Amino acid sequence: MSEEHVIEYCSPTLAGLKTGNLFSAKYDQSRDIMNRIENLDSMLAKKGVRVIPVKTSKNRVLVYVYRPDFLERDLKVPEALAILRDKGYVCGEDSDYLDQLIRHLQCDKTFPHEIGLFLGYPPSDVRGFISVGEDPFLLAKCRKRSSPTEINAPRGCARIRKGNLSACADRIRRASLAVRDLKNSPCDGVKCCGYWKVYSDMDSALRTFDRYRRCTEVYREAYKKGRSIVQLAVKTGKKRKRGN
Repeated sequence: MSEEHVIEYCSPTLAGLKTGNLFSAKYDQSRDIMNRIENLDSMLAKKGVRVIPVKTSKNRVLVYVYRPDFLERDLKVPEALAILRDKGYVCGEDSDYLDQLIRHLQCDKTFPHEIGLFLGYPPSDVRGFISVGEDPFLLAKCRKRSSPTEINAPRGCARIRKGNLSACADRIRRASLAVRDLKNSPCDGVKCCGYWKVYSDMDSALRTFDRYRRCTEVYREAYKKGRSIVQLAVKTGKKRKRGN
């Protein structure tokens, strides 16, 4: 695992646009990868970003890069709390939701899809995805053939140059408008796909996806030009009151 991995997969979190990102990294020696994660965590902690391993398997580790203050805010939303309760989480003022998530990741036979709440996804979209995943009939149809509502960036938007951002966003939006008239979707309600599957506010999601893409491109180029990962990380966190 290198800093390039973090730039490539976690730029929106580094920039303070997103609560967290998750990525898998391959390793040869567990001690070496854990040292790298600890070093990154130490470097970025002063910017309000934490880097932790949440699950390890043979030669791979699942790394969670997140902003604790953003996560605390997100998990106070009533709909997010309702999802966590439905999934068996103990909710309360002193509850450590991240510890509970890690236990689910390590012990559950199926992937805990409530993890979307820990990545800054809208609770309504997380619930929509969980509902499909827990319905064997809908899930079988989704696996049988791709949903016609899965819309990604049109060709020509992979490399976005200055001045073409709005045009590209408009192309994505126009392609997605047709989705609203689709009926009997095999995934029962998916409006579009990007960083997550969207079941609720498609227009807002498309704008968010565009911000994340642009952010990653800017950070990738800045890192190539010599900016360090610490320099690129935006500082956030709870402000201390004067006199404390």
